[in-house]
Amino acid sequence: MVSAAAAVVAALFAVALVRRYVTRGRTNPALLTWALSLAMFAVAATALAYGEAAGWSSGWFRVYYLFGGVLVVPWLAVGTVQIAARDRVNLRVLGVTAVIVAVVMVVPLVVAAEPTLFATGVVVSALWGLLLLTAGRDAAPAGSIAIVATFTAVAGFAVLAAALAGPVPTTGLPEGSDLFPAGVRSFAVAGNALGAVLVVVGSVTSALRLRGQGTPHLVVGNLLIALGVLVSASGGAFAFLGDTESHAVAFAVGVSVMYAGFARTTRPLPAAAPPPRPVTGSRSGEAQLP
Repeated sequence: MVSAAAAVVAALFAVALVRRYVTRGRTNPALLTWALSLAMFAVAATALAYGEAAGWSSGWFRVYYLFGGVLVVPWLAVGTVQIAARDRVNLRVLGVTAVIVAVVMVVPLVVAAEPTLFATGVVVSALWGLLLLTAGRDAAPAGSIAIVATFTAVAGFAVLAAALAGPVPTTGLPEGSDLFPAGVRSFAVAGNALGAVLVVVGSVTSALRLRGQGTPHLVVGNLLIALGVLVSASGGAFAFLGDTESHAVAFAVGVSVMYAGFARTTRPLPAAAPPPRPVTGSRSGEAQLP
């Protein structure tokens, strides 16, 4: 079953990132954040596999929706911020991006049939954007963790406690839009829209700024992360069409591409060549042979 394989792939990559964090001296917290994201991928894929095999229940659908549809991408974005904090320009670009997302979401907040669907996105995007525009290199990652951790707690309570509009279909792939009220679905809109944009913009910006600096592995790694997020996001289109197998394939491929990017961006730089030994000259000033 493809979704079960996707769960195994995500879990193995999460463990690999934790090991990399430990063996690298625990100096790169982005590895742990990305490992957490991949673990959430694994939980969502496991719920998807169970729903396909045994039929969906309210509990399994809530787990799938929370971990796969709400939380994964915001935590990926936290990892992007942790990497971007090394470069003040990247950090400010992410801040401007988040504010733009907030402004864009104000329009449907005013004119959409379900304005509540965008309220959470406006608030979270504005808060995160202001943080990234004003905080320093240490405060920006810490503040981002605080924002997304709070988002996680509130979203978790909302998804797990919300009354469903009807029974969960036991076959196919249930749609959150058919079962959850707009207030609950607003967490999925906020997390995916803002999170995906931050990851893609942050990765591409880092790749552009690293060009020509003798670190091609960082350029490639950042582009792979952006590509992996886009591939995973494409799974949402398959889910909308009810194609659970293609949805799971997009999950697995996206996670694999992201892991390749994570591994490249955290690869240690090659050791600098030792300085040349001074030449010992003879009395006549000629270099002596070894």
